[in-house]
Amino acid sequence: MAIMRKTSFILGLLVLIMVHSPAWAQVEKYNYDDDGGPGFNSGNRFLLGYAVNIPNQYLGVTIGVSRPQAVGLFLEYKMDLTTLEIAPYLSENLTVEDVETIFYADTLKDSRYSWISVNGGITWPINDHFCSYLGLGASFHKAYRQYREPYTGGISADGSYWVRDESNSTVNLNITGGVYYKLGRYFYLQLGGDIRPLGLVAGLGLAP
Repeated sequence: MAIMRKTSFILGLLVLIMVHSPAWAQVEKYNYDDDGGPGFNSGNRFLLGYAVNIPNQYLGVTIGVSRPQAVGLFLEYKMDLTTLEIAPYLSENLTVEDVETIFYADTLKDSRYSWISVNGGITWPINDHFCSYLGLGASFHKAYRQYREPYTGGISADGSYWVRDESNSTVNLNITGGVYYKLGRYFYLQLGGDIRPLGLVAGLGLAP
């Protein structure tokens, strides 16, 4: 509960920043050197980068637009490695109920979980160096079970297979927020947080 309260407090501060940042943005407009290129509040910036949720999701992509003294948009997709690792061994046509009623001789070997998140929201430039973002999304918590066959050559060649555990899989509301920090002329650093799954968001990308 303490972690949730701290995260909610941080997201609340982000909302206040986005509400009050127009006054700051007016002061900072066009305040950049030529070597650094236009800042977040000095021109439209297209965002394209790699994003992760630590410690839950290590594959992700962010795309978005930052507009000077105006609301922009972003979309973000993140997933973990479990989904990719299990995919080649997943029996698409079988369920846990099928295994327990039809293939009852097969024994449970392992259980694993994965997170896949799709988020979207708004961006607002605080100044030329920082651009805040805040959004909502859906996080899919998927459960899997691995079963071992009493013999090989049945459902799988090696005697074990994975199935989806739908009864323990859920769809969750996620709140995400943070900032993009301009690095030089073409790059940005992303720092923020997610509620579901709870974690630190970090990323690196292009902002031409």
